[in-house]
Amino acid sequence: MERVVGIGGYFLRAADPAALSTWYRESLGLDTDENGAWHQEAGATVFAPFEADTDYFGSRSTSDRAPSTPCSTFGSVTWTP
Repeated sequence: MERVVGIGGYFLRAADPAALSTWYRESLGLDTDENGAWHQEAGATVFAPFEADTDYFGSRSTSDRAPSTPCSTFGSVTWTP
């Protein structure tokens, strides 16, 4: 059986993709190339399904969560759509 060796990407819809990309670049340093590729630092990626009725993601209308790995334990980032 073939195995997955990594996460190939995270794709999402946005009302204003350019503005959201700019926010990710300016706020989180996620600097992508023209194809959206971002070469991150090495480290683990957690894959953890949750029960359908979990409150972990906040609103029940939110089906997923993609937390970032902070480069500093002293900073915080808030995104307001």
